[in-house]
Amino acid sequence: MRRDVYDQLVQVLCVPTCAWPHFKLVAKRFKVPVDSVISIYMQEAQLHVKRTHHLLKAAASKYAGRYQNGAQLLDLCAEADMFPCMFLRRLLEQVPWTCNKNAVTKIMRDPTVVRDLVRLNGINSEIAQKMLQDLQGDVQQCIECDQVYSPQADAKRLQLGIQYEQKLNKMLADAGIAFWTEEHLRDKGFFKTPDAKLQVPIAVKGRIVNWIDSKATFGDTKSHLEYNQEQFSKYVNRYGPGMVIYWFGFMDDLQGVDADLVLVESFPSVEDTTQLPQLPIPHDIIS
Repeated sequence: MRRDVYDQLVQVLCVPTCAWPHFKLVAKRFKVPVDSVISIYMQEAQLHVKRTHHLLKAAASKYAGRYQNGAQLLDLCAEADMFPCMFLRRLLEQVPWTCNKNAVTKIMRDPTVVRDLVRLNGINSEIAQKMLQDLQGDVQQCIECDQVYSPQADAKRLQLGIQYEQKLNKMLADAGIAFWTEEHLRDKGFFKTPDAKLQVPIAVKGRIVNWIDSKATFGDTKSHLEYNQEQFSKYVNRYGPGMVIYWFGFMDDLQGVDADLVLVESFPSVEDTTQLPQLPIPHDIIS
């Protein structure tokens, strides 16, 4: 994707956290795949949280007081311009709930455990029960409204990554390319492992590839540099040059930045791939 198109796309997708872009219309306008648009939105949403999270933490106790006094939780989320589940995590850390991280995670996964995990000490029993009942309903509402930080959204991202890793493995097998999976390499004692380590290198458009990593995301500059520092550079040091598949596209100007990385948006075609010929094994060696 050209950088000017990407910049315009990001501007369109920069909506308040209480809103949800019409991804199909945006994709149609910019003539890009819907999955690419969704991936870019998710990246920008996470970047927004990183930039503003400190503001939420600083104001969390005030928001907690207003919530106790009857303010609607989703209205407070909109005011803070924060995704509901992330807002709720910070809220539950405050007095009078004072939940630890593990308790908050359990509550987010199953709101029905609110009454078991939250203790409202010093509050009239009848009032406390009403507060917990309201809290349980608000937790459920936050989970249903949040398509970025809810447990369901996390599970979808995890499943998407697994789905595309499986797709890569199948395409390698169909192409007759022998490889070790990430699990195979870890069983052999390797620590930093790509999704597929080729048993015999191939060439893609004339460039040597020893390993392949699958990324079910869009490759923008920031995420690619982070991946490169934390993962790709280590793969190159251990196994040599490799290839990264950004299934939802990547910035055009990232191609060629690193001579040891080939960036593609899909599995390379037969025409773009060169494999070593399979030589016949002499009969006397077999016997």
